[in-house]
Amino acid sequence: TASDTRGLVLLGSSGAGKTLSLWAKARELERSGVKPVFLSAVEFARKLAIAARDLDKAEWLMKARVLIVDDLGKEKLSAAVAPLIWEVLDARNNHRLPTLISTRFRGDDFVARFTEPILGEDIRGRIVESCTVVQFGLDTKPNGSR
Repeated sequence: TASDTRGLVLLGSSGAGKTLSLWAKARELERSGVKPVFLSAVEFARKLAIAARDLDKAEWLMKARVLIVDDLGKEKLSAAVAPLIWEVLDARNNHRLPTLISTRFRGDDFVARFTEPILGEDIRGRIVESCTVVQFGLDTKPNGSR
């Protein structure tokens, strides 16, 4: 489970139950009085593309009590959106606000989703630093990479 300050990454192949688990967590949070912001990765990227022209428009994502992003890595990452992903995740980490993420991409595969590998590494690092990773299914890589 996520904590009040630490996020959660659900990692695994398509059909492993990651999205269903995120929805169950969102319902649990709502029952406890916390209304999470739940976005698909595509919707998240679309909101950030709008915010690329006006950073204030991303502030609600940075300050949401709990942000849930489903299928991170599935979205098309423009040169303007990728830095905003880092900015949102960094702000949430600095304010100790949990972010819950599902993704099928790990390690180098995740970094490869970004046009700038250094930025991809930074985003991956921020996620690993601020979230507990839970593996879904048996699709682990032999070298132990994330």
